[in-house]
Amino acid sequence: MLRTKLILPGLALALAGGAFAQGDDCSTAAAINTVGVFAFDTSANTTTGFDGGGSCVGGDNITLDTYWQWTAPAAGDYQFDTEGSSFDTQLSVHAGVGCAATCLAHDDDAGTGLLSQIQLSGINMGDTFLIQLGGFGAGQGLGNLNITAFVAPVPCPGAPDDSYEDNDDCGSAAAMSDGAYPALLVLDVDPDHYAFCVADGATVDIDILFPNNISDVDMFLWDAADANCGSGFGTTDLANGFSASDNETISWTNTTGADLDVILEVSIFSGACNFYDMIIAGSGGCDGMSNAGTPFCDPANLNSTGVPAVLSGTFGTGIGSDLHLEM
Repeated sequence: MLRTKLILPGLALALAGGAFAQGDDCSTAAAINTVGVFAFDTSANTTTGFDGGGSCVGGDNITLDTYWQWTAPAAGDYQFDTEGSSFDTQLSVHAGVGCAATCLAHDDDAGTGLLSQIQLSGINMGDTFLIQLGGFGAGQGLGNLNITAFVAPVPCPGAPDDSYEDNDDCGSAAAMSDGAYPALLVLDVDPDHYAFCVADGATVDIDILFPNNISDVDMFLWDAADANCGSGFGTTDLANGFSASDNETISWTNTTGADLDVILEVSIFSGACNFYDMIIAGSGGCDGMSNAGTPFCDPANLNSTGVPAVLSGTFGTGIGSDLHLEM
């Protein structure tokens, strides 16, 4: 499923019915400057292949597309969706005018069923956007483009940083080991990074637990030496948790033939911020370090945070007694 930046809405609808003009090309987009419902019919349209510069994943495969040039009537946050349409839609919103506009967001199925939805915040009065709407595959026919204004909620007002800040990039990643780490905070503008080692042949399992209805959180496991480390979704991450539902899981086995230092990136995909619990199992055992002791009461009972406390120990730190305990 294709996804885009979403902020949970508190919608204030202002609708206007009736059929409206539409354009069949980015250079012939129909001009609109209000919120409301704009009826369309794509059955006689062509497929233009316009993608706004290619910055939106999936934006280059909208079929039988139609266009509007929308000017924001007031400052605020706006939702664009295709509710009430009769076929599987795709939707892109581009910043700018005509074929020179640059893609801001693309969506396939974030609306009801196979319909589309995009939400953008911080729009200024008079800002201009090229709206591109069409089908997925052979989808075509009658439908509605709905543009509504809403006030975006602030899900984490005044939330303090957790104790692992500032771990905002791979170079400042917080050193971690196996355990459960509750009540961590991640912001859209402030991703989290954690560093640990995975022994040759070992499998590391990582879970982050969070409610997706506040913000969608994703995670990526990187080789610490990868130049792309910390860049979000890409082609060189070792593994990722990248769904559109609650919680994410990574299970990765080190088959490189050597111990490997890795970085876990946790970042917001859609929304402003979220709290999450993180559980790491299978890290360590590198650089001559070995586990100390045998866990008991494992798994422990859940505490008030909803996750258990975990105590682990390793030898081989080279510091003091050579024993490292992690709670």
